[in-house]
Amino acid sequence: MNKEYLAPLAVFAIVFVGAAFLITSAVVSLNNGKSAFWTSKKMKLGAILITLNSCIMSGCLPSCQTTCYDTASPDPQVTCYDMPATNVVDINAEDFEQKKSNIITGTIYDPEADEYSYLFVNSKTKDTLQKGNFKLNANDTLPYERSFSVEINAKVETGRYYFSVCRKDDYNIQFDSHQINIE
Repeated sequence: MNKEYLAPLAVFAIVFVGAAFLITSAVVSLNNGKSAFWTSKKMKLGAILITLNSCIMSGCLPSCQTTCYDTASPDPQVTCYDMPATNVVDINAEDFEQKKSNIITGTIYDPEADEYSYLFVNSKTKDTLQKGNFKLNANDTLPYERSFSVEINAKVETGRYYFSVCRKDDYNIQFDSHQINIE
């Protein structure tokens, strides 16, 4: 069966099973819940509704992130693939947390830009101790895996801080916020 028919089929199934569930609920209500046959049917239909709903919500069906295109071969086929996540941030602050260095390093996977902004915030007072821009390392061999480093010049004491990576010059769009514990 083609994937393009699954979404309408699932919607039809939910409407059909939902209508059957309403009818059996009415019958159970009229019988004051004394009929084991109708009660078991209602429970089964309810389980089917929950299963269909969770299947749709969890992504068993094609999501809006799926992209499809026609191949340019003599036998055209529709090919679908999921879009990869972009701007996935992995921060390494181990040396910074142990006060061995004042540099926070990290990697951005599938970056959409060459330059990003950052915030360094005290989690207790919510004060921004340092903010600025950083460029991704241009010497990385893989274009979808780019490293960065940021030097923190703010006075850092024992406590909890947040290092957030943001869209360049827009601190409202944060891609990741990493908790840093200084002991």
